[in-house]
Amino acid sequence: MPFNLDQHNELLETWGKEFLNQQPWVEFSERISLFIVSPGSKWNLSLTPENSIVWLIVDRDTIQSLPRTLSSKLLKTSIVVEEHHDLNSNLNISLFIFTLEHLENTLERVGRSEMETRWHLLGSSIISDNLLRHDALIAKAKMVPSEGLERATRLLWHEINSTAQGLWTLAHAPESGSLTLSEFLTNIIRLCCLIDYGSSPPVEELNSISQETRLGQRLGKWFQDVEMAISKNPEAGKRIIYSHSQVIEEIRDMLNEIYRGREWINNPAANRMPVRTRV
Repeated sequence: MPFNLDQHNELLETWGKEFLNQQPWVEFSERISLFIVSPGSKWNLSLTPENSIVWLIVDRDTIQSLPRTLSSKLLKTSIVVEEHHDLNSNLNISLFIFTLEHLENTLERVGRSEMETRWHLLGSSIISDNLLRHDALIAKAKMVPSEGLERATRLLWHEINSTAQGLWTLAHAPESGSLTLSEFLTNIIRLCCLIDYGSSPPVEELNSISQETRLGQRLGKWFQDVEMAISKNPEAGKRIIYSHSQVIEEIRDMLNEIYRGREWINNPAANRMPVRTRV
């Protein structure tokens, strides 16, 4: 049976509401926000995922009133993960319990995991949100500082170029190149999403979203060759080896459209942070 996101989320909503009626959460349900983040609205899935992800968000004041075993973990680490299995729907659910302050601080940063957090949040839906946090968090997730977005783009561009240097060696040892190809493809798709959406998905979502981006459409045929090469297709592997420099130039052209005149576009190594020396 084809995957139906709406039906799947209805099952998660039922589970979530029942969960909030249990201890210790029932006493604080008015102050707790519960979001479905995976699978999210941006997913393009044909099969039911093996695992779903739900976020529970609670402020630090409320944490103080939770059982000590849970409150001490949250106050120390700001995040706790619980695994649940719903017998009624047969769903496996990973419940991420965040402090509100931790999530807000995460959205101030632009590293890879922070960009994935943005992606999850922007595709999330509400199970319970009496304090109306969802809209505020969505707005915050969309407000990526331009300098932060450029820094994240610059880092990926540097990684793409670094990995590209290793692709030429595959001409002599193609059997050892699947990891290099995977890394090269993954970083390019992340960049595709970063350019169009200002965030990037976790690795399990990358292939499903790549063709929807502007850069992904430009590189569509090359993406197909990479996937074939990873599956041990020697002809596709050869095409990738001898065409990846064209791919680099295609990406460079798009970056120049966005960040015209930046030194790091033509000199990716300029991205590297200076090395600190000990005195």
